Amino acid sequence: MPVTQVIEIDAPTNFEASVAKASESAPGPVFVVVYGKWCGDSIAAKPVLETKLAEDPRESTLIYAYVDRAEWRSSDVTHPYKIHPRLKTVKVPTLYAWEDGRSINALVETDVAVPDLVTKFIQNPTKFKI
Repeated sequence: MPVTQVIEIDAPTNFEASVAKASESAPGPVFVVVYGKWCGDSIAAKPVLETKLAEDPRESTLIYAYVDRAEWRSSDVTHPYKIHPRLKTVKVPTLYAWEDGRSINALVETDVAVPDLVTKFIQNPTKFKI
């Protein structure tokens, strides 16, 4: 079954409310990806991620939390996603499995474009390890 809903968050100030609202109405797993439209690794990961989620039999929610290139690169440690207590994102893209208002595991950077890793991650994120 395809992804039930795709949500796009354009600004970090909208992150908490958007994720909370999506999580409340989500019929299945929720995945958050911190993503740069300018980032080659993010661009490569997007079709893999969307295809693998569409192949998963569960209904799921995919949330894109976009980061601006200049803002991301100019803020060594002060970008809201870098200092967010439940994210602490270091690289883009980073795919998070989201449960009970927090990240339970993450898949980072080029690994988000590896089909087998994405499949294993979305099938069982709590036990996933590279």
